Amino acid sequence: MTGWLDWQRATVLRKVHGLADEQAHQSLLPTSPLMTVAGVLSHLRWTERGWFTASFSSAAGGHMKRDLSGGWQVPPSSLSALVEQYA
Repeated sequence: MTGWLDWQRATVLRKVHGLADEQAHQSLLPTSPLMTVAGVLSHLRWTERGWFTASFSSAAGGHMKRDLSGGWQVPPSSLSALVEQYA
């Protein structure tokens, strides 16, 4: 599983490389304003961290502040900050 996650992270990071912050926060679907590259990256980070924290809570300190948005709500931040949190 960790091998697959490493592959997914590498693929996602390769896809977002070179995007400007403005592009990363641009809505891709008019009917879904949270569907941005930054939103997808945030969601992947949130989901991965959530699964590991829930599955291995003793290893992660047992506590994770839950973000009920599923990670889709992205505060104004740079793409490089999101990449750093995900990588």
